[in-house]
Amino acid sequence: MSPLTGLLQFVPNIEIANKFLESEFCLKDILSYKQKDFKSDCCNNVKYDNLEGKILTTGIIEKCCFISCFTMLNDSFFEKNPPYKLKKEIIEGLEKGNVSEYGKMDPRPFITIKRANVEPVVDELCVQSKSFLKSINYNGPGFSTKAVLYLELEDYLKRGSEAQEKLNNIRSSNEKVELININNLTDQQKTDLCDALKFMYFTKLKKYQVQNEYRMHIISDDPLPEKYLVNGLLRVPIKKNLHNYIKVHKVHDDIYNLTKYDL
Repeated sequence: MSPLTGLLQFVPNIEIANKFLESEFCLKDILSYKQKDFKSDCCNNVKYDNLEGKILTTGIIEKCCFISCFTMLNDSFFEKNPPYKLKKEIIEGLEKGNVSEYGKMDPRPFITIKRANVEPVVDELCVQSKSFLKSINYNGPGFSTKAVLYLELEDYLKRGSEAQEKLNNIRSSNEKVELININNLTDQQKTDLCDALKFMYFTKLKKYQVQNEYRMHIISDDPLPEKYLVNGLLRVPIKKNLHNYIKVHKVHDDIYNLTKYDL
């Protein structure tokens, strides 16, 4: 894989883009992506994955994983000759994610973070998230980042079946309780749960590889109480303004002229 050039994220509107990482860091419950009711027969979109998350088990992981998704832009994504624009096929892949739940194009503004700024942004978000989670007694691994793993259909279904079996075994041995308490699991069950969750949180079908997804996430051992969610979002307050580390691209069509030096 070629070196990272930067990160890109499409955002719902320009108001959000203009305040991105200014005073808060917003993450979405991963279930909101996995349980999306895609209302179109359009099979070319890469926004809603009808297979992703089918092994979710109620009572184990609800409101336990919140993510903010970016596309990793690698050097190979850009043309080799000046002005080093984003390649046409890369743009076409990204545009497949700019669809509504009805399959219609939904052009949005976007933000980018150049490579030199990724580490300071991640480091500061880690510090701010840790402080916030400690203040609300939120238990678990906390904030981290990870690239999504993409698998061929056969391997994906095999891994998914294995993960489902592990979750079923955990559920069957704890069927008398409504919510699984990780502290009550055996060491082997904890390992199995970790393996299953890694699959669910960070694995997708090969057809979605055009997203080249990089996830900033907060994971907890216990479900987050509703009182900490605003419109389904986990909003982590950040005391240091990080907006200057990003670049706002106000017009969606800027994607067609984006060069490796525009991040």
